[in-house]
Amino acid sequence: MANRVQLPEDPKLAGKIFDAQHAQAAQRIQRGAVGWLLGSGKEKPGNVAGLAILLACLMIILLAKLDMAADVPRKELIMLIAGIIPGALGYYFGFLTGAKSGDS
Repeated sequence: MANRVQLPEDPKLAGKIFDAQHAQAAQRIQRGAVGWLLGSGKEKPGNVAGLAILLACLMIILLAKLDMAADVPRKELIMLIAGIIPGALGYYFGFLTGAKSGDS
């Protein structure tokens, strides 16, 4: 069983460990799938930016590889999606700058 925790013999310490494990499990359940994907509050800006960049890159690769009709403006679509990348980087570094200065 992966959820088994080895508790010490000291009842006070064992209670603290049990409470911490219970709080962590409750938080994991409360966050759900989206929380698992994006992480905790401190990690979220980086994970959101990384996910946006990853999805934009995947979309660009798909657009480059897929055969489309001649009237589809492939170059314009790629340039439009590529604009997500600097926007995500700006969001991430702007958040870090605001976090360091105490604005957030």
